[in-house]
Amino acid sequence: HDIRNELEEKEMESWQNLIRVLSHEIMNSITPIASLASTAGNLLEGAVSAQAEPDSETLDDIYGAVRTIEQRSRGLLHFVDNYRRLTRIPKPRFSIFPVSELFERVERLMGGRFTEAGITFESSIVPEGIELTADPDLLEQVLINLVQNSVQALSGIPKGKITLHAGT
Repeated sequence: HDIRNELEEKEMESWQNLIRVLSHEIMNSITPIASLASTAGNLLEGAVSAQAEPDSETLDDIYGAVRTIEQRSRGLLHFVDNYRRLTRIPKPRFSIFPVSELFERVERLMGGRFTEAGITFESSIVPEGIELTADPDLLEQVLINLVQNSVQALSGIPKGKITLHAGT
């Protein structure tokens, strides 16, 4: 069966969802920025029209609006920068390493979460000396994400158990 059309539809749907989330977050930041900029502009315009020195309360309002605009703008830049980083996948640094070291690091990092959630963790490697050629840091990040998802999925389930297994 040709599933190309279905894949293209799902890809389009994914892009639309991403654009919807980005648009929502950006609009949530831009709307108050525009409103505050307008308020600060009106306050300044009123002072200039009256050809009078703005009183301290008006100056405090203008200063507060400008500071808030600056802070929200920085937050928006940070948000957009985080999304931009998603498109920069790091180049793998391949090395040969034992799977046992990878599993041990994941267990050390996540051990506290297992204890908190009452989850049993087990790992098995058959044969014991299996080695991988991969980027250990990137692979560790993938396993951590999978294990964190598993911890969340097992939340509230009595006698939850997570097992990592490597084999040939």
